[in-house]
Amino acid sequence: MQQHRSHPVRTQARSRRGLSVPEAVLVALLAALLIAAALSPAWRGRDVSETRSTSVTVGEHDTLWEIATAHPAPDMSVAGTVDLIMSMNGLASGTIHPGQTLRVPTAAEADAALAQR
Repeated sequence: MQQHRSHPVRTQARSRRGLSVPEAVLVALLAALLIAAALSPAWRGRDVSETRSTSVTVGEHDTLWEIATAHPAPDMSVAGTVDLIMSMNGLASGTIHPGQTLRVPTAAEADAALAQR
């Protein structure tokens, strides 16, 4: 006479928490995607337009400090934004002239500058 097992035989290996290996892999992939999405500019409250180049025309009494204050680089001080504007426009000094067009940093450019520090 043949004996019957009282417990069903598992067909998939299970982790300690009761997930099958494919389920655990899927959970890990979803977690990685969520982390990557959370680190992206769009999820950090930044508009996609902030990744496009932006420029301003210098007014009659504008200063680099005023321009940097009006167009702040995310996660950067005003002084850091002034330095970045100078670097982006090849300025050796803080002297600017009315009518001059200056590129101002986008979020992506500010992030790249911070990453290089």
